Amino acid sequence: MNVVQQFAAEVYVWSKLSHPNVLPLLGFAIYEETDFPLLISEWMHLGTAWKYVRENQDVPFSVVVELVW
Repeated sequence: MNVVQQFAAEVYVWSKLSHPNVLPLLGFAIYEETDFPLLISEWMHLGTAWKYVRENQDVPFSVVVELVW
């Protein structure tokens, strides 16, 4: 599978996801200067779940599981 096919597969899968802990996919674009593909979702002012867990080491494991489950 080439890069375009992988990107299309990612867009398809994300567009079908429906979960309270997963932001909806709003769209996609290609960054003109680099031809880099972009997936677009709502802006989260607290950052990603990964960043939140990294920066808050005292978060109970049960909360981490809730973020991904």
